[in-house]
Amino acid sequence: MSTPRNEIFNPVVPGLPSKGAVVRLCRKRGRESSTVTYSTRGNTFSIKDRHTSMEEAHAQVFFHREIQKRTNSPIRIPEVYRAFQEDGITYIVMEHINIDFERTASDEQRAQAISELISIPPPPGVFGSLSGGPWRHYFFRDAEPPVLFSSAAEIEGYLNRCLAWFNTVTKRQDRVDFSSEPLLCYYANIHPSNFPVDKHGQLWVVDFDQAGVLPSSFMDYAIVAYPRNRLPIPIRKTIPLPETSNLGALLRVGYVTRNITNDWHIPPKVSTEADTESPSTS
Repeated sequence: MSTPRNEIFNPVVPGLPSKGAVVRLCRKRGRESSTVTYSTRGNTFSIKDRHTSMEEAHAQVFFHREIQKRTNSPIRIPEVYRAFQEDGITYIVMEHINIDFERTASDEQRAQAISELISIPPPPGVFGSLSGGPWRHYFFRDAEPPVLFSSAAEIEGYLNRCLAWFNTVTKRQDRVDFSSEPLLCYYANIHPSNFPVDKHGQLWVVDFDQAGVLPSSFMDYAIVAYPRNRLPIPIRKTIPLPETSNLGALLRVGYVTRNITNDWHIPPKVSTEADTESPSTS
């Protein structure tokens, strides 16, 4: 399968619709749903074209590949057959799931799926997006960081500048320190609808829009602070996350990153000796 940055294509899949056919199918569908189902030559495909990106497609390819290596994994992830962009819209053609809409994953199953995803070792040299592009996490306003932080040190500096201001309001001494915290494959959108169960009782994971590699406490944050359908505390504790001292500060500074616009992403200027010299007035 070919997976360059701006396109994914598996030429050996029978009946895979062309780019033109994919675009026409989605336009014909209108705005009734976020996916299209297409069947031909005995194969059925799901096509997603809303609230998606090539970064999501590449993340799904990565997690699918890693889960496929595990013979006893409790989850499945739809295989991506084709992904491309046209007129500013990303289209993802993937394996179809015959979802049993009368069943929902239990909280225990969600926790099991999350545990499986975060156990995948991050690829070497990766931070944020698995494809090198923009990454998303609902810790930030509209799930978009103000800049593409490329290291734990960069995002630590940004958050500590946020906290330096917020501490003047809360009268606390909060700081974050990611220097001893491992990088982790995260999956932040843990809504129950992203853990469908098929007609055979198989648990799946979908929607990799907010998935990538970040310090492990960002996965803690996703589990604890998710705004809807939170996992009960006893079940959260079954998810094997590293110990962290950063979660409390993240929960508090998350209010700032989601609600207040400022330039904390710009490091303060470092004064030099030349900067402090007064210009000559003679």
